[in-house]
Amino acid sequence: MLKQKFLLTYGIESISLLFGIASGIIVARIGGPDVVGTLAFGMSFVAVFQFITDLGIGTAHQKLITSTDDIKDYVTTFAILKIITSFLFLSVIVVYYYFQVNFLGNHDLNKPEIKAVIFIYIAIYFLDSLNYIFRTNFIARTERAKVEIPSFFQTTLDKLTRIILILLGFGAIALATSSLFYLIIIIPVNYFLFRNYKFGKFRKDFIKSYVSISIPVIIITFTQQWTDNIDRILLRELHGTYELGLYMAAFSLSAPVKLLGSSIGSILFPSFSSLLFQNEISKISALITKYRKYLVTVFLPFIILMILFSTQIVLFLFGEKYASTSIYFPFIITTLFIYIYTLPYLNLAFAKGMFKQIAVISVIILIIQTGLIYVLSGKTGLNLKGLGASIALLMTNILLFIIYNEITKKTLGIKRDKKIYFILTFQIILGFLAMMVLRIDLMFQYFIVPVVFLAIIFFVEWNTRIITKDDLNFFLSLINIRPLFKYIKDEMNNL
Repeated sequence: MLKQKFLLTYGIESISLLFGIASGIIVARIGGPDVVGTLAFGMSFVAVFQFITDLGIGTAHQKLITSTDDIKDYVTTFAILKIITSFLFLSVIVVYYYFQVNFLGNHDLNKPEIKAVIFIYIAIYFLDSLNYIFRTNFIARTERAKVEIPSFFQTTLDKLTRIILILLGFGAIALATSSLFYLIIIIPVNYFLFRNYKFGKFRKDFIKSYVSISIPVIIITFTQQWTDNIDRILLRELHGTYELGLYMAAFSLSAPVKLLGSSIGSILFPSFSSLLFQNEISKISALITKYRKYLVTVFLPFIILMILFSTQIVLFLFGEKYASTSIYFPFIITTLFIYIYTLPYLNLAFAKGMFKQIAVISVIILIIQTGLIYVLSGKTGLNLKGLGASIALLMTNILLFIIYNEITKKTLGIKRDKKIYFILTFQIILGFLAMMVLRIDLMFQYFIVPVVFLAIIFFVEWNTRIITKDDLNFFLSLINIRPLFKYIKDEMNNL
């Protein structure tokens, strides 16, 4: 069942991603870095306060209802707490905006286009917070069809509309409004899917359970929101919207890697919580081992190829004005790969309730990342612009991996798999050799190199028995979509 849930999540989000990439490329090419930068800044300005929409109660709710069958009172208590935090977010972000403009003199924020985009994203984050009253329950019960299918239609229609709008000559305001419009449409759909969840009583005594988990989670969410957005905010402040647009183009190309991470994370946390409740430590260890194996043996070779051909990919998709993006892209996609490699360790720490330790780590990472961005990207530092921000992200994610890898080894006692580290090292060395070959002017090199590169890697993996017949059977089973449709039908019929 876990396989079907992952297939549904990654399959649907992959299709959405294709529309997202197409939309991003068209918007970037026609609208230019200024439109991309304005949208990215408006979203980031609001997103750093997104933690207030939740204040840790979403994570607490997932943790609490995976440990019980009687969830009615939890559903009601969570819904009321979520409404309160949503309106608290709305109040704080509006006050913060006018404080920036009227007291700190940040008059750039009062420019009509930037102001409009910011307030549209305020509305989006507020309504999406209310929407998560339903979605958080679906996620906690790992009802992936209810999570993914409405979201798929929402994002797909949004991306298609964005393409039409940019082709018609509209700018950042219209593109942001498109996202708001489809969010408003999808909320009643999620309410319909939620209708068989029973409401109980609001339990004041439950608040203590939520708070005991949510207080450190507030710190984690706050620092995570800032960690995810500080590079964009500082890059715009230090070098302007245009440079931010170049930087964000590299992130749009890295979307497949980021998508894998979000798909896995949304499944692993509730799954780990449930398995820990049942004391199934061996199953958790087996899941993590298989995840690492497939990530390195199957996914990493394509990451390396994307790095090798980064210049060609960027220039082909975005054009000459995004030439700088090809320098940022290898660092960003490597960062995202390290992040998704770390995800199971991070999710395990969450599932074990190590919220205080995670909060401390998150604060330290935010401080380090902010300092590195100023040193590497700032005009008073090395002035590397987007490259400096990219390197800062890579360094902090390597540090995160080291920390959570050590925590997992102590928690589960997972031994180092020498074969995985061997094939990892082999792929990196082979990647450097391929890069040297690409510098030689050979006929058909851009076709021959990737084919030979992949053939050598999979040949070595097969002959060293890192990949076996059981693994091939597992991947072939993914092609069989009948169990997937059965899972979707069973879940959607359970309304």
